Amino acid sequence: MKRVSPYSFWGRVFKNWHIKLLSLLLATVVYVVCFYSLDSGRKVQIPLRVVESANYKAVSNIPEFVTLNITGNSEAVYLIDTDKVTAVLDLSQIKTEGIHTIRVSLSYDSGVMKKDVFDISVNPLTVRAKFEKR
Repeated sequence: MKRVSPYSFWGRVFKNWHIKLLSLLLATVVYVVCFYSLDSGRKVQIPLRVVESANYKAVSNIPEFVTLNITGNSEAVYLIDTDKVTAVLDLSQIKTEGIHTIRVSLSYDSGVMKKDVFDISVNPLTVRAKFEKR
């Protein structure tokens, strides 16, 4: 087996390889921690606007508020005006009696969504309720 000279390129690369590998791993960990620590979340309670059905009424409870989850850059998350975000539960799509699951939809102006905000979602995403004829 041929011995690598300590003055050659590969000799310098493999000299103290364990320290170099540890430094690379440490740098990767620092990068990942710094990158993900810049993201944060915000939760805000907003009123749920209900669009009533003309023919059917809900006989079970429908929540009055939903939780708005905003995720993104820690500075941009708190700049969002939550008064311009509306959660809507459209019950006009109900056509029969019984138990139905209706999706809560969000509506907001395009100016509300900042470029550093990654996601705006609502919890609960759906509402399950029992309906009877009026």
